[in-house]
Amino acid sequence: MSRHQLTFEEEGHVYRLGKHVLPSVTTVLKATGAYDYPEEIPRHRLEAAGIRGDRVHAAVHHYHQTGTWSPDPEIEGYLDAYRWFESDTGFVCHASEQRLFCPKLYFAGTIDEAGSIYEDDSILDLKSTVDLNIEATRIQTAAYHWLWTVNDEDPPIDPDNRFGLHLKPNGRYRLEQFDGTYSEDLASFFNRYRTYCEREGFDWTILS
Repeated sequence: MSRHQLTFEEEGHVYRLGKHVLPSVTTVLKATGAYDYPEEIPRHRLEAAGIRGDRVHAAVHHYHQTGTWSPDPEIEGYLDAYRWFESDTGFVCHASEQRLFCPKLYFAGTIDEAGSIYEDDSILDLKSTVDLNIEATRIQTAAYHWLWTVNDEDPPIDPDNRFGLHLKPNGRYRLEQFDGTYSEDLASFFNRYRTYCEREGFDWTILS
């Protein structure tokens, strides 16, 4: 099955390998409660935040592809924050919106960015939420590092060099490094993945 090419459908954020739909890292984390939100937050606000996040990611990806920024006044503060991050850290992007799947366990994900932060090759996950969910992002970046490694992507990246970049609408940012927790974070993801497979009836072994 791994000989098939991974495809991605923007609507619904669906990953496919051949005819099979693969669960994503984000889907697994959301389904197992890592990204639970308080019930008092209206659904329309969560949906709006998701759309805004997609626009921020698309704008940053466009910049890395073309070297230019597309004007978007509604997210300009977040993009200012990204530019400050880039200037402060000397960030050099190696890969942007890199979609990968695990050829052993058949889950997929999109790595926001891999690049050099303070001259150290790193995995970077972008967030534009109100708050940064540190635990969930730690687990998410561990799963992304696993995908990067099992696919032999270049350059090799130290698992301690995992970061969450929290972009804020006022042009400020927070850069959080997740060092010293990789084994714990990866184990947490695999436990959640097993729980997800049991609940959803997803049998990754039939794809092997």
